[in-house]
Formats: sequence, C-alpha cells, structure tokens
Amino acid sequence: MKQIIALIFSPIIYLMNVFFNAGKNYIVKYTFNFSAVCYIESDPDNDNISSNILITSYLLFLARFFYICDERQFIPISNFMISRLSGDDNYDEFSNEIYDVIYNTLNDQEKSAVHGLFFLGVPPIYYSNEKSDARYGKYEFRINGTDGGYGHVFIMSPGADVILLPLTLGLFYQYIYDKLNHNDKLIFIKKVSKYLESLFIDDRNDLSRLTILANKTSKLI
Repeated sequence: MKQIIALIFSPIIYLMNVFFNAGKNYIVKYTFNFSAVCYIESDPDNDNISSNILITSYLLFLARFFYICDERQFIPISNFMISRLSGDDNYDEFSNEIYDVIYNTLNDQEKSAVHGLFFLGVPPIYYSNEKSDARYGKYEFRINGTDGGYGHVFIMSPGADVILLPLTLGLFYQYIYDKLNHNDKLIFIKKVSKYLESLFIDDRNDLSRLTILANKTSKLI
C-alpha cells in the first residue's frame, strides 16, 4: 500500500488550474478517463474540429508534457518518439511502446507499485470511444486562443501520473492520428517530429517557450 501511495503522489511538478483560472472558455476540450482502457472524449465532437486544431492540440500537449513530466522521462521519451516517428506508420501499439520506455526509468519500488495498482499489473495502454469511468484518474486538456496563438489548460486528478502522463502521449497520438485523413497524417507526423527535434533539455523549465514552439511548429507547411 505504501508503494502505491508513493506512486500516486509522485512529486511531479505540474499546474492544476482548477478554480478561477480553469479555462472555461475553450475552443476544444479533451477528457481522458483512465480505467482498463482510456476513454477519450472531445467537446465539440471530432466532426466539428478541423485537422489543424487536432494537430495543434497534440503539439500543445507535448509542450505541457515536457514541462511537467518526471525529469527521468524527458530525454528517453523525446529520443524514442523521434526514432519511432521516422519508422513505420502503424501506431496501434504506440502507448505500449512508450510504456516500455518509461518502465525502464522506474525504480524497484515504483515498478512494484505499478503491479499492485493496475489490474493484472497492466496500465491503460489503449484508448476507446466507449464511455468508461475514471478508475485510475482523469485528465482534462483545454485549448483556447486564436490563430494568432493558442494557449492550454491542463487539469489532473490525483493519480499515478508518473505512468499515466507519458501513456497519454501515446494514447492521444493514436486518437488524433485515427481522426486524420492520409495527407493530414503525414503533416501530423512531420510537425510532431519537427517539434521534438527542436527541443532542448533546458526547455522543460519554460512553459512559455514550449508553448511558443508548439504554435510556431503548427504553422509550418
């Protein structure tokens, strides 16, 4: 039990805009409910979200991730994704592959906690369009602003964020990728790769720079 509690309340640096600055006015909001799988929902629904907003949403999520992630994950995740996105275009196991990367960064106590927390020791590595509860945690990611520059608000419930946060990189990537047509898929891969290749380790301390880089990358042709 102590190991599980230690994992759930792992000292990840993050911002929780829950009350007065909760981003009530947004262009799109994504909700992630973590159970055996991760249920992802968007508001408005995907049919009313442009491909540009979908791609920009992911770039902004990358900015948020690299700002708040466990410091052990920054380089392994960025290196893995750069390499992976230059390979084949089958992303059905993308979250599972990311999980393999982050599992190797955990200490023995954290690894033991993972096996005790998740059913059969397996965290949610697939997303679903079928609504489910938030057994292991819930995230909300909101995009606001205009074409001149988009901002983002991220709300996290207490959970095993050292695991769920990087898994969301893969789950959200798969979700966005599946919504795009063939040409937009290629643009998506190109822009995400460009963003990752432009990162420096010192960027993790500057959310403003990470966000500006996401906005700049989203405008590339």
